[in-house]
Amino acid sequence: MPGQIADHAARAIENWMGRGQAMPTAPTGLKVRLYVSSDPPTKSGGGTEAAYPGYARVSVTATTGAWGALGGPLSAAASVTFPAPTGVAGTTYPGVGHVVVTDQADNWLWLGPLEQERIPVVGTPLVFNAGDLGFGAN
Repeated sequence: MPGQIADHAARAIENWMGRGQAMPTAPTGLKVRLYVSSDPPTKSGGGTEAAYPGYARVSVTATTGAWGALGGPLSAAASVTFPAPTGVAGTTYPGVGHVVVTDQADNWLWLGPLEQERIPVVGTPLVFNAGDLGFGAN
């Protein structure tokens, strides 16, 4: 999945590379957040996060077992499942077309578009299979 490093992570790299500052402590966990197609996130924040009834950010551990071997782009090694929308059957919710990955303190690390927009449907979880969510520095 193409994407970009968010400003928070980019500043850490710049400070390490050009200013001799230590990198922040690696996160032990990451949060995956969905954003609506009509208002995508930007590197500095913004955009509209999904807000359908029942939506919640999904936590994923920051380990090689969760995101793949060292030395290459990150790719979710297992399914990432967002809760099913609740509410009245037949209700239409805005499609989600973007993902943001943050640390547990909600500092944005990476963002990018999904390969295909997903439409939340009442009673059906949004499931991203192993390999569907991936990102890396280009």
